[in-house]
Order: sequence, then structure tokens, then C-alpha cells
Amino acid sequence: ETISSKKWRVRLVMSEVPGRPLEDFLEARRQAEKLRVTITAQERRQRFAEACRCAGELVVQLAPVLEAFSSKVYHRDVTPRNIQVAGLETSDPKFGLVDFGLAVDAERW
Repeated sequence: ETISSKKWRVRLVMSEVPGRPLEDFLEARRQAEKLRVTITAQERRQRFAEACRCAGELVVQLAPVLEAFSSKVYHRDVTPRNIQVAGLETSDPKFGLVDFGLAVDAERW
């Protein structure tokens, strides 16, 4: 079958990214915090440090990914809903970018 410029087919092949959406993780944390009655200053500092480490790791892992494909495609929907996260319970979180449904060709856009 011949494919002309009037009949385009788009095929995306992506591996499954393990984990859950960052948005879900953050909402679960928010709900858990609502149930806590008191929190010490030390616990507050520890949680802030943990959040900073997690945010730093997210940037370290995803910045090279965004840079690598930005010359070809713009994702246009990088949100907590489209960032998968696994291993946050450990000290080795892994982040992945999903849902390229709004992506556009960088050269044409």
C-alpha cells in the first residue's frame, strides 16, 4: 500500500514506564498530612530536605531527556500527571515522562 502525503499514519511505540503518576503520589501525601495532628520542627525539616532531594533528582533525570528530544519534538504537557515515579519509598526514585498526545514537531511548530 502506498502512503501519500494526504494519508498520514502516526505510530508511537513506547515502553511501559513503571510506577505511578507523580500527581497521585503528591495527592496521597497531602491526604496523609491532613490526618496528622502535630508535627515537630525536626520532622518538618526532614520532610523539607526529602522534598528537595526528590525535586533535585527529578530535574537531574528528566532534564537530559527533555534536552535530547527537544530538537525534534515539544511535549507541551509536562505536568505531575505525565511524570511517572517509582521508588519514592526508597532513596532511589526513578522518574519517567509519559503521554506525548499533545506533542508537536519542533521544526514545524
